[in-house]
Amino acid sequence: MKRIIILLCFVPLLVFGQETDFSKMAGYIDLDELTKLFNSEAVTEVEIQNPLLSMAADMMEEEDPKVSSMLKTLQLIKVYTFENTVDQIKDIKAYIEELDGKLSSRKWNRFVKVRDENETTYVYLKNDGKKVKGLTVLSVDNDESTFVNIVGDIDLKNISSLGGQFNIPKMDSIQTR
Repeated sequence: MKRIIILLCFVPLLVFGQETDFSKMAGYIDLDELTKLFNSEAVTEVEIQNPLLSMAADMMEEEDPKVSSMLKTLQLIKVYTFENTVDQIKDIKAYIEELDGKLSSRKWNRFVKVRDENETTYVYLKNDGKKVKGLTVLSVDNDESTFVNIVGDIDLKNISSLGGQFNIPKMDSIQTR
């Protein structure tokens, strides 16, 4: 968490007047619609864009070269985590099912699907035939909902370590061999 706070202190220094249109990138999905389903404030809302990701990569190069290398290829990390109320869970799960259909029609590949009484979690990858360009996690349990979108060239061998470095919920469950 300290790393996130330190990184966010540099945000004012990074305003260059030119914004990136992430909606045109293959790995981007608009998670902002999800915020309309919640009556409460977001427990966690994080958006880290490049060049801040590159700066973080430079700062972590000695400590964790694998994570540093991966951060240099990312354009955006966006995370929302909300506290759930009992009344919301049914609507949230219905929205996730709807989003599942949309992502599938846009050629996102779902490679994790967990649906039981207490949890619904989907994990998707978007690739361009050569590289993974996006990763999305949609997860709802009885207590909280977590939504993650990572945009850029993603190294699947090291993706789970991002969760540990940046305290991104549900990322530690993504492990590839």
